[in-house]
Amino acid sequence: MSYYDIDEILAEEELMPCTNLFDFSHLSHLDQDLRGQSDNYLPEGSKIKMPLWAMEKWSKLGYVRMSLPKHFNKKSRERLEADPADADLRKKNERFFMSGCKVVSLIERCASAINDSISKTPDRRVARRNANAMNQLMEEVDELRQTLLVTYTGERLRRTLDWAMSSVGDE
Repeated sequence: MSYYDIDEILAEEELMPCTNLFDFSHLSHLDQDLRGQSDNYLPEGSKIKMPLWAMEKWSKLGYVRMSLPKHFNKKSRERLEADPADADLRKKNERFFMSGCKVVSLIERCASAINDSISKTPDRRVARRNANAMNQLMEEVDELRQTLLVTYTGERLRRTLDWAMSSVGDE
């Protein structure tokens, strides 16, 4: 990755829905419902959207609980897998594949950091509950990775290569 790679920069602008786990001062502008309030207070449990580049640090520190963007959720993945070649991915996100890969990578890195902290937790009941939640999240990440591969291989790849090869002799 180049520092100035515009596609990487734009892929990291993917807005990730999340829920903040603490009260924050001076961050009410992140919640559309709280904009314009005079106290600038973001209460715990607010549903906000943050860019992918900001989510890593916040989620590793345990400030927010991440959710997948709407176009990466289970229902959307099922639709894509039903007919991956005919899905209009630009309508969902211009950098659908790159953003999806970055989401998968982010969740895996955060899961690794959280697993390290879970192993240090003295309360086994809490550690077991967190481990179960982490396992569910990792299953969802594996499904997302598989959907990305199915979507960008097969018929879609063949069409792209046919289009590219048909224009080779035109120059």
